[in-house]
Amino acid sequence: MSAPEPLPGPVVSGLLEQVAELSRRFGLDPQFSRAGGGNSSVKAEGVLFIKPSGVSLGSLTSDALMPLDMEPLLAFLNADPNAGSAAGSETVMQVAMLARLRPVGERRPSVECLFHALVPRRFVLHTHPTVINAVCCARDGARFAEQLFGDTALWVEYVDPGLPLARAISEARRRFEQRTGRAAPDVVLLQNHGLIVAGDDAQAVAHASVQAVQAVRRHLDRLGGGQSGARPRGTAPRQGAPLRAASQRRIDTIGPFLRGALSRGPRLQVVTFDDSDDAIRLASAAEGRGLVLSGPLTPDQIVYAGSWPLWLELPASEGQHGIVTTIRAALADHLQTRGAMPSVVVVEGLGLFVAGDAAREAQTARDVYVDATRIGFAALRLGGIRVLTPSERQFIEGWEAEAYRRGVEAAESTSGRGRGLVILITQASEGLGPALTADLAASGAYVVGVGGHGSLDAVHALVRSHGGLDLVVSMGPEPMADRTWNGNGLLAQVARVWALQRAARPTCRGTVLEVKSARIGGSEEREAQIRSLGRGLPAGITFKVVDPGGPADLLEAVLGAASA
Repeated sequence: MSAPEPLPGPVVSGLLEQVAELSRRFGLDPQFSRAGGGNSSVKAEGVLFIKPSGVSLGSLTSDALMPLDMEPLLAFLNADPNAGSAAGSETVMQVAMLARLRPVGERRPSVECLFHALVPRRFVLHTHPTVINAVCCARDGARFAEQLFGDTALWVEYVDPGLPLARAISEARRRFEQRTGRAAPDVVLLQNHGLIVAGDDAQAVAHASVQAVQAVRRHLDRLGGGQSGARPRGTAPRQGAPLRAASQRRIDTIGPFLRGALSRGPRLQVVTFDDSDDAIRLASAAEGRGLVLSGPLTPDQIVYAGSWPLWLELPASEGQHGIVTTIRAALADHLQTRGAMPSVVVVEGLGLFVAGDAAREAQTARDVYVDATRIGFAALRLGGIRVLTPSERQFIEGWEAEAYRRGVEAAESTSGRGRGLVILITQASEGLGPALTADLAASGAYVVGVGGHGSLDAVHALVRSHGGLDLVVSMGPEPMADRTWNGNGLLAQVARVWALQRAARPTCRGTVLEVKSARIGGSEEREAQIRSLGRGLPAGITFKVVDPGGPADLLEAVLGAASA
């Protein structure tokens, strides 16, 4: 173990602030980074300060940077080329953990610390720009990199991350310097991976990163055929009323069924639907099916969205029963051929359904996958795509370092008792409604509060954004159970959603929770009448009347009902 690190002086502290600011700038820009992708570092006084594993670039602070003694890292990198190569990231991490100058429990530095150490520049920024990856994932990417950047950038063919990647970068630098007699360039393009930019000035690194992206974008613009004026997510595509209604019926069927069918744990998955222009293009273009079925383009795609999406074709005339039957068969076939359920389902002509344990994970998977489709379409304009080979893909699928990083991210995301729950509160402004809404959101649940007894639009919106719902809570003085359960009312639509979730997962039960008001509580006969109405619900739906008590009691009752 190295000696304890002295406290950073003013100069070192300033450098740490600079790299943290640089990291946040590019980590919060979706053109350069999604979720936990990318890493950054700064060197000072023989110490490498690097982003920890599991901390996103966009959230990095100077005090989170992990100081490492560079000497053992470089010694390990320059040792026998065959030593440690077969051990994947395990040997790298053993060395890196021993090099920590400020150990924080079992917190790990980035597994890419080796290439950060070997680059002889003060600042190193590694990102995964979508535009750059159009070249990096093109079948003839090396030629395009040479054409666009010449000797101002290195091209490194794909190798597994960790020690193999560091050695590949080191070898590419050595060959360049031997060939040209000049120092290796500060820009590196990594096949099927991303961009590295180094420099002794943080602003110069930022400028070079932007310039690299702009160079590729200008080339793609000259080629033509790209998307422009993309419609934002959540806004419906321009369709006639009959087609819009038919699409909505399909979304209302597919989302809840997938929510049950793709769930693995005790709670249902969140399933978000996307019919943005990018999603519609993938689901409708002639090349879309090929991109879906060809295989993953980048490690990020594997880590966040899975290797193999499901391409689903549904006959236009198929009704609810036929849709459910087709999806059930398609998922069973996918599980048999791919060995796992998909996280992404692309429905021909309709859009994407993306699943996650909670809304944040589903939205991240959607964003990463849509980025991958943008990369794929752009690479097709450059002559074709290069997907990861089976061995490259399998390494990422089983990579312990990525499992660790995802575990850290999950632990630091919303993890309360309500995580993953989707709850509709009617008459939400009444009584304890506002406090309950806030408490549930703080527990990790997604909550929609509506006035009165709600509307069909609220249910449609929940299905589009989250795939369905788990619980309906009525807060007002007028009991929800007075309303008709049949016909076109809110409760009939909710019952349909719950029936679809239950069709996929028979143990799934929806719950209607009536919070007693003064009017209900004042009459035992009235309360018995409400309970009697609740018993008329379809099978698989639970109806409960609860005494609100205080805010904490009500929160406990709602979470208990949702978990029952």
